[in-house]
Amino acid sequence: RLLFSPDSAATPAPTSGASGLPSFEPLSPGTSAAFPPPPPLDDTLLLAKTYFDTREYRRCAHWLDSQTAPAGQHALPQQAIDHRTFLRLYALHLAGESRKQEEQHERPAAPHAAAQPPHAAAAQQQSNKKPPSSATNRELPYILSQLQGTSDPFCLYLLALVAQQLAQPALALSSVLSSLRAFPCNWSAWLLLGGLVGGAPELMSLALPEHFMRSFFYAHYFVELHPEQSDDERLSTLLTQLQTFFPASSHLLTVEAVLHYVRQHYDEAQAILAHLYAVYPHRLEQLDTYSNILYVKEDAATLSFLAHHLARQHKYSAVTQCVVGNYYALKSQHARSILHFQRALALNPHCLSAYTLMGHEYIELQQPAAAILSYRRAIDISGGDFRAWYGLGQAYELLGEDALAVYYYREGCRLRPFDARMWCAQGTALERMGRDEEAVRCFERAMGEDDREGIALGRLARLYQKRNDVQEAVRYWRLVLHKQDELERGDSGGGGAMEGEEGGRDGHAMGDDGDAQAVEGGAVSDRLSQSAEALEAITFLVERAKLGEQWRQCEYYIGRLLDAGGSYAEQARSLSIEIRNMRGAARDEQQGGPALFGGGGSARSRVLSPLSERATAGGGARGQGGGFFSPGTPYS
Repeated sequence: RLLFSPDSAATPAPTSGASGLPSFEPLSPGTSAAFPPPPPLDDTLLLAKTYFDTREYRRCAHWLDSQTAPAGQHALPQQAIDHRTFLRLYALHLAGESRKQEEQHERPAAPHAAAQPPHAAAAQQQSNKKPPSSATNRELPYILSQLQGTSDPFCLYLLALVAQQLAQPALALSSVLSSLRAFPCNWSAWLLLGGLVGGAPELMSLALPEHFMRSFFYAHYFVELHPEQSDDERLSTLLTQLQTFFPASSHLLTVEAVLHYVRQHYDEAQAILAHLYAVYPHRLEQLDTYSNILYVKEDAATLSFLAHHLARQHKYSAVTQCVVGNYYALKSQHARSILHFQRALALNPHCLSAYTLMGHEYIELQQPAAAILSYRRAIDISGGDFRAWYGLGQAYELLGEDALAVYYYREGCRLRPFDARMWCAQGTALERMGRDEEAVRCFERAMGEDDREGIALGRLARLYQKRNDVQEAVRYWRLVLHKQDELERGDSGGGGAMEGEEGGRDGHAMGDDGDAQAVEGGAVSDRLSQSAEALEAITFLVERAKLGEQWRQCEYYIGRLLDAGGSYAEQARSLSIEIRNMRGAARDEQQGGPALFGGGGSARSRVLSPLSERATAGGGARGQGGGFFSPGTPYS
């Protein structure tokens, strides 16, 4: 604020890019010469700034309030008056926020109204019990009265901040826009604007200053705040343009990593964040996200190194406590993990990740009531955190409240319509409520959003089987087998089950039974679950093939059941004997007609195929008995 003059800040000239997003010419070497030298600071302001830096906010405000221009001297210039006014009122604001936090520790705040479904909110209004009032910043009305009519860009920013906290969104929006037009390089004002804008249409209708900071804000808004409203192609173009003009920007690399993280491209996100950590080992930004990725991929060694390094260098940081909490969560020490998340909240009461991750750990400990409280406090901080809404759905699902779970899952789908896990969770809850038509629509939407785990396939197959729609059931069960074969061959494109497990840090993955699942089991538990579903598919398909007298398919499916072993192998032997008898009866009905499968040889030799003999003898490895066709033959 004291180093740059808003009126003389040179900005690159905007041009129109091919994608329709703004593009800018690179900064010229002489740009820095356009900034004038900083204005001289008097002793009064320097002493007040010292009080402010040592967090003696009320002392800073009182000192500035008590100082006036000495007698016999000229009045202070307007710029110096604005400096003092902003610093004094901002110090009062921070002092009020500090007192507000103390009151919140003394009495818990009421749950956010947005976290309650409509019928619950109505019931609360009809109840005689009033919820406890939340603590407030008592300095806000006075600051608002002092800032009326100001034209200083930073005083306008403070006015917008106060108006937002006093629930005056129109005044807040107009003030922050005026502040940005006067001084576009105030990143705090851009962040405040992101919280005031309701969506992309409203954002595009605003007259924002034509400045390169606008492109930085667009990248932040559509990646971190509202990725569901973004166009991936145009967003990639915007990031490429910015990286062309700012090739050494660590912030742009971080935004790119967050974009990959949101889109569940965890390998790419991990590579970028690992590079940033290697180059800037003391940079804390998004290291909690990096630890989430390491947790999901079960990279215990890297996560342990990261946690130990941060604990040594930045012990009293909320980010460090979140990373250490993830480390203990990966080791299944959930109580210690919760302790570190609580420490993170003590260091930063607005740490969104700490609340959501702590809620996940309470789910692991089967404590849904505590998880609900954590998720609702996360929504108090940011109503756009889909992990908190999704976690609330899982908590109520554990309590058997499927109607409430559906409400929260719908909010998660609204915030992440491109995430198949949200639709699978909602469809599972609807299926338990008997609303099969809606469940089918949810699972079909999940398939359209790249359901990497294949949960929707099995669910749709069972629903169509339940509705006696044999054709659709057969189609989806065959897709289940195809998905399983891809997983076994490693052709699923980057980890399959592993990538889907991000639900544990991003809202717990849903298992085949639809209940809230722990993710500590990792890829092994997912592979076993998929195999069980594949065997269910084989059992259904072999029965349908038997009814349709499709003997070649019967033989193929029986071979897969034999490979499963155990009770499935016994079932395969029984089916093999039954099918052999059915084929013999069919041969007898033909009364000496042509062989069933064509070619030479007697009908008897065709009935007693090598696979039937292997099944009767006790089974063996599929493909070694010689069968009528190889296991790779298409199911159709």
